[in-house]
Amino acid sequence: INFNWEKIPEWSNEGFFKLFNRKLIGTTPSKLNMSNREFSIIIISSSLGRIEDKNNPVALKIRGNQNIAISINIPNDNNNITIDFGDKKYLVPQQIIASNKNVYTVSYNNDELKVYVDETLIKTFKGVPKIYFDDTNIEVNPYRDWNANLYSILIFNKELSLNEVKFLNSYFKRNIIDN
Repeated sequence: INFNWEKIPEWSNEGFFKLFNRKLIGTTPSKLNMSNREFSIIIISSSLGRIEDKNNPVALKIRGNQNIAISINIPNDNNNITIDFGDKKYLVPQQIIASNKNVYTVSYNNDELKVYVDETLIKTFKGVPKIYFDDTNIEVNPYRDWNANLYSILIFNKELSLNEVKFLNSYFKRNIIDN
């Protein structure tokens, strides 16, 4: 299953793509057999600072519901993560240092949405709406204004437990980020 760059980004030998002014177009959620009842998305990145007036750009977007099934917004500098989920906006109140090499995990199961930074659960949203995916492609940096280094994106068809998040975070830090 392919994800294709709209315009080829710069690749670093340190294991990342430079994303500013680049858009990655994936396949549809149905081709990934992505469940709208339970899934997890991991984004490994480091933000490179604010550009113009854009501080909280969309890192990943999946269309559905009336407009957006899920949109993960990661700040270009130190600020808050926001998530659009089922056409409703959720603010993670804890500010993060987005310039660090972070492992962001968003995990969903029925009516509960969990947000982790590295191995720390920083927010649980309960009673979130049901989501429905449409048949459009998953997009990474859809508006080309996320100023970040992208190491990896993973999509799981299950809610990850805290132990799984800790294990994956440890693996990524040891084998991808710190090398």
